[in-house]
Amino acid sequence: MRDLGTLGGRRSGALAINDKGQVVGWSTVKRRYHNGEPMTHAFLWENGKMRDLGVLPGGKESQAVAINEASQVLAYSYYTEFEFDTTPGHNTDYASAFLWQKGRRTPLSIANSFPRAINEQGEVVGEIYPDGRDWMSDLGYGRQAQAFSWADGTTRVLRRWMSYPSFAWTQDINESGQVVGGQQQAVGTQGGVRLVPCIWGKDGVPTALPLLKGDREGAAVAINDQGLIIGNSLNNHAVLWTLKRG
Repeated sequence: MRDLGTLGGRRSGALAINDKGQVVGWSTVKRRYHNGEPMTHAFLWENGKMRDLGVLPGGKESQAVAINEASQVLAYSYYTEFEFDTTPGHNTDYASAFLWQKGRRTPLSIANSFPRAINEQGEVVGEIYPDGRDWMSDLGYGRQAQAFSWADGTTRVLRRWMSYPSFAWTQDINESGQVVGGQQQAVGTQGGVRLVPCIWGKDGVPTALPLLKGDREGAAVAINDQGLIIGNSLNNHAVLWTLKRG
């Protein structure tokens, strides 16, 4: 076991590693907000040293969430508005995704965005939060999230079955550009909705994944390059989907 250290604060967390042994994640730093909450910066750890990846202009904090074999680090920069007369930690966040490589931060130029995954081609997936204040929930998605993909400076909002303010979220992308996640789907004619796992192809069109018998909801969390998808069903069972060929 090896302690990777911190960027000057008391806490840190590793979130991803590539085949080179480069580790990315977050660490608290010495700077703090007015209420005493410590700020967090994204880090890259390699060759025994932790490097601060900094923040975008206007940001105060950052986190790194993924790294590919080209050493492209996927991160997001944000600042937090702590609301007065509330319990400590109650806040609203504003964030923008960026790529870090060889000391350079490249903004994805997507306001209020949360990145999820990056493949070896540098294609990125994540969510956009239109109003900027409806941030990610504990379940891993925000209530008004719009799923997006980004490649070579071009952003594409992935299609949804329901119009805004329904939400869709991503979890992973493979080398074929297939994206998995989930979104809301209408149920019946009474305005009911459910959360359905889905896959988006290169054309951005979503296809629902089947659910276990008797279940109404589920979520896809990862896909490999052979088209095998894993996720969870509402009854807390792990699920493996295999895409049909042809």
